[in-house]
Amino acid sequence: MKIKPTVTFAIGFLLFSPLFAKQYYINDFGAIADSTVLSTQAIQKAIDACTTDGGGQVIIPAGYYKTGSIVLKNNVDFHLENGAVLLGSKDLNDYIKLKPGYISLRTQEATIQLIYAENAENVSITGQGIIDGQGSIFKKLTWNDEGITRPHLLRFITCNNVVVRDITLKNSGCWMQHYLACENLQITGVRIFNRNNYNNDALDIDGCRNVTVSNFIADSDDDGITLKSTSPKPCENI
Repeated sequence: MKIKPTVTFAIGFLLFSPLFAKQYYINDFGAIADSTVLSTQAIQKAIDACTTDGGGQVIIPAGYYKTGSIVLKNNVDFHLENGAVLLGSKDLNDYIKLKPGYISLRTQEATIQLIYAENAENVSITGQGIIDGQGSIFKKLTWNDEGITRPHLLRFITCNNVVVRDITLKNSGCWMQHYLACENLQITGVRIFNRNNYNNDALDIDGCRNVTVSNFIADSDDDGITLKSTSPKPCENI
């Protein structure tokens, strides 16, 4: 019962705060709706401008946009409009290797992921669009190469007030979503299709606190919803 007021506060802040009145269309920063053109830099510029200005919505309009690794930051709602498809690059060189400061079994090596956030507050991914990792291209090389040679789709580490809502997530190179040591996390209305590679978990909640998962549909080729702790922090109030 204690989880409800905590999560309601976090959700209310994210969805109704005036911070998200400002809108930043990725096209205005140079993104091109063409699945053959890499728009990583333009998308990251929109995110950086949004957080620097105090927060708002970074909007991906209808169309196909190809990207490598992008990093979400404080007070950013990453919003995919209906008809928007964000495609993960098939080239490993377009992904940034990142080693988090948080110590965990899953952070001993630098990893690659399509969308990443660390130590961020008030971040969300929303909308009726699709994020497609195109992960079948990445081959499994060793038994524990998740995030090493095959990118995660979403990875959030030590973040607070996180919402993932109404989005469709497809075809990750390994785990679809990994939330590590996060607090006040809501995942609702999300649709997962992840049957294109090994270790295609739909949702990994790892040492997180105050988490709500609802209206969640997942078709995955490995674990569905996994609760675990790979660090000193346990899972609490899930």
